[in-house]
Amino acid sequence: MVPSISVAARAASAELSALNATAGFSRSSAVVNARNLGGSEAVFQGYADHMQKIGEDAYKNMGVSQSQYLATANKMGALFQGSGLDVQRSAELSEKAMQRAADMASVMGIDMQVALDSVAGAAKGNFTMMDNLGVAMNATSIQAYAASKGLDFVWASASQADKAEVAMQMFFENTEQYAGNFARESTQTVTGSLGLLQAALGSFTAGLGNAGADMTNLTQNLVDAFGAVVANIVPVLENIVAALPPALDAILTAVGDLLPLLLETVTSLFTQVLETILSLLPSLIPAAVSAIMTITGALIDNLPLLVAAAVVCHALQTSQRSSREPIPVVRNAKPRSATPLSRSTDRGRSESVR
Repeated sequence: MVPSISVAARAASAELSALNATAGFSRSSAVVNARNLGGSEAVFQGYADHMQKIGEDAYKNMGVSQSQYLATANKMGALFQGSGLDVQRSAELSEKAMQRAADMASVMGIDMQVALDSVAGAAKGNFTMMDNLGVAMNATSIQAYAASKGLDFVWASASQADKAEVAMQMFFENTEQYAGNFARESTQTVTGSLGLLQAALGSFTAGLGNAGADMTNLTQNLVDAFGAVVANIVPVLENIVAALPPALDAILTAVGDLLPLLLETVTSLFTQVLETILSLLPSLIPAAVSAIMTITGALIDNLPLLVAAAVVCHALQTSQRSSREPIPVVRNAKPRSATPLSRSTDRGRSESVR
């Protein structure tokens, strides 16, 4: 009965630990998401609801959670506004630039966060990372693009807002053919659908700790993402199942062809080893007998010494045991009283002395 209770207690403890870990992860995600939601309200003000709604659907359009989307959008919006653009325009550019970055990430095969960081850097005039998205951007190329479009734009004298507008326009035009690529790929490939599921799960867990989260929508997003994974994995599994019988037949046929050769090789090797051992036996047996006789003779010659050593060891052990035995001590011994006979004897001795 005790082992059963112990097992049950351990199982309950493990379940509690798992629940605590899940709750801790949800709380942590909820804290970060709440911070990003508050940031979007501060940056985009009246357009915050729109950006938050885009963030809820970012799992299928960009493969990121709402929290991850808002974190980058808040940064880009603040940078665009810092260059002189108004709130509405900063929201529009942030939304479009991030979506195009996601499309380019699916084309270039780069990490989504790297793509988002690239456009965030471009928002503050740092175009170095735009090479990751297949667009070489610098002051010279942007100036040339503006001239080709007939824009009244001179890089050296242009405002930061104009530089941001022209740079984003150049980015959008040069990557127009890739627009929407992420959404197409994410629903048609196993890798893309797994990314959807991961992003949807991130938004769902973050929403568990947010009282204002639209859990109905987040739950539906999670279900849709899981459905996309299943829809993409099932054909792959069907192909594997269909390919297994021919593959197994081919493997077994190859093994069957090799089996006679393997058996022949093993048999030949065993025969050679056995023959070698048998050929060595005539020379090994006399040497082994000689070694045994030498060892036996040495033991017989030294037998008196071994016996003497054994006797000495036994004597030492006996003396050590006797030295460890306690000596009896008589406690509270009383002197014997004199008997009548001893008193008369003592009296006679004294009279003879006199």
